[in-house]
Amino acid sequence: EFSAAALPSQKDMFRRALQQQFDVLDVENRGALRHPEMATLVEQLKPVAEKHGLTLLDLDMNGDGEITFQEFCNYFGEGGETGDESQSS
Repeated sequence: EFSAAALPSQKDMFRRALQQQFDVLDVENRGALRHPEMATLVEQLKPVAEKHGLTLLDLDMNGDGEITFQEFCNYFGEGGETGDESQSS
């Protein structure tokens, strides 16, 4: 029981993977992605993006021209802020 509790959950591992990808894309270390930075990801995922209609506008949920980590997480299916948030579907 203890060893299972000490292991990171899949949700935690997914959140870390999102944070790592976000950090790689955030070349200016601003804590937010601009459209040119996101274009790199969209280009890399072009076949999947086209199939699912991924656009930068979908990622930039508040339309301010930047993608925050929260927006990045929300788009890719994770709440982002804390480990105990629950998202309703």
